[in-house]
Amino acid sequence: MSQRMPGANHLPVRQLYEELFTRGRYELTSQVFHGNCLVHFGNRHLKLEEAVNEGKGWRSAAPNLVMTVDQISETGNMVQVSWNARGTHTGEGHGLRPSRKPFLVRGNSRFLVQNGKIAEAWNEEYRPELLRQLGVSRPTAFMFLFTLNLWSMVKGFVLSLLP
Repeated sequence: MSQRMPGANHLPVRQLYEELFTRGRYELTSQVFHGNCLVHFGNRHLKLEEAVNEGKGWRSAAPNLVMTVDQISETGNMVQVSWNARGTHTGEGHGLRPSRKPFLVRGNSRFLVQNGKIAEAWNEEYRPELLRQLGVSRPTAFMFLFTLNLWSMVKGFVLSLLP
């Protein structure tokens, strides 16, 4: 059951879950996030564009994806959320063949909200649990995650060398 707390900082966070994640309205990204927002998933640190592309990939993999806010609270500019994501893996996304399996993943996230937009986000790493529910073997999941993490590190290194 969703819990609504007073304050305006929860508004862009709710919009993130309801409009971007659930309805796939990624054209609203600039209304919800500051352009230089950093998004953290466990030890992974992504620029906003990379995080949005990851979200789009999972939405392609599960076109019926619904993300629900279970609890939301606000302390100053920080918004804490407990959420769940459910769907069925019927599409292609992130190079995984459709398994046709349903999934239900729960997690927690924190958001720094400044001037009505999300400036930074911290999320629990969700991919290992999602891959397990989709029936991806442990060795394949390890290679999948290792490759994505390596690519992210290499890309970050190369970009740091550019003027």
